[in-house]
Amino acid sequence: MRNRLTILAFFAAVTAHAQISEGGLPPSFQPEFQSFLAGKMPALRMLPTLDIASALSEDSRTPGQNRFAAPVSTDVSLENAGSWHTLPNGDRVWLCALRSPGALGLSLIFETFKLPPGAKFYAYGANEQVLGAYTTQSCLPSGKFLIGVLKGETAYLELYEPSAVQGQSQVSTKRVDVSYDAHAMNGAEDFGESLPCNVNINCPTGTNWQAQKKGIARILMVFSNGEGWCSGTLIANTSNTFEPYFLTAHHCQLLASL
Repeated sequence: MRNRLTILAFFAAVTAHAQISEGGLPPSFQPEFQSFLAGKMPALRMLPTLDIASALSEDSRTPGQNRFAAPVSTDVSLENAGSWHTLPNGDRVWLCALRSPGALGLSLIFETFKLPPGAKFYAYGANEQVLGAYTTQSCLPSGKFLIGVLKGETAYLELYEPSAVQGQSQVSTKRVDVSYDAHAMNGAEDFGESLPCNVNINCPTGTNWQAQKKGIARILMVFSNGEGWCSGTLIANTSNTFEPYFLTAHHCQLLASL
C-alpha cells in the first residue's frame, strides 16, 4: 500500500512532526504577479558537490542501512542570499535558487525558520514539484525546520512577506542533504518491492486491519550523517487525548551507526 502521510524525524528521532502545509502556489506562479517577477530569480547559489563515491563506500561498509542522502555545508539566509522584490501593493517576495551539481534531490534543513502571520514560504524544483505554503502555523517551537525531498539538483525558494510584517521573517540554513541513491530515495514504489517478511495490507491477509492501516506512515529519518526512510504507525493512548504518539522500530536508527 502507499503511505498515507510522511512524518519528519529530526536527529535520532526524539520527536516527530508532520509538516503543516497550506498548499497553493508561489507568487511567481500566480497570474497577477508573474509579469512583475518574471526574470527576477537571482543567479544560482552553488552548493558544495557531494563526494558520491565516498558516500557509497561508507554505505557498503554497513549492509542493510537505508541512507539515500548525505549532508553538505552551506550558509544561506534572507540576509546573505537571494534577492528581495517589492510588489506594487507594498508586499515583498524573496527569491533564491540553490544547486548542487549531480544531486538527485535536495533536502533543506533550516537552523532558523520563523515566519510572522501572513508570510508564506515555498520550495520547488524544475519538475514543477511545489512544497508549501509553509506559514507561522508550520513553524516548530525549536525554530528548526526541514523541507525535503525536492527532486533534481536545483531547489528554488520563495518567501512572500506582507508589508505589515516586513523584516520579521527569519530563515537560515547551514546544511543541505544531497540525494545520491535513486532507488533508496524513491522507496518501494511498485507492488512486489516489499521484503519477503512483509504482508501487504490490501491483500486478503490484511482484511482485519483496514482501520489500523490509516495510521501507517513513512518517516524521513534525519541524522548528522544524512537521511533515510523508515516506517511506523500512529498510536493512541488510553486517555484518548489525541497526543500524536508514533511507534517505530529500533532498526530505523541504523542510519546513525554509519
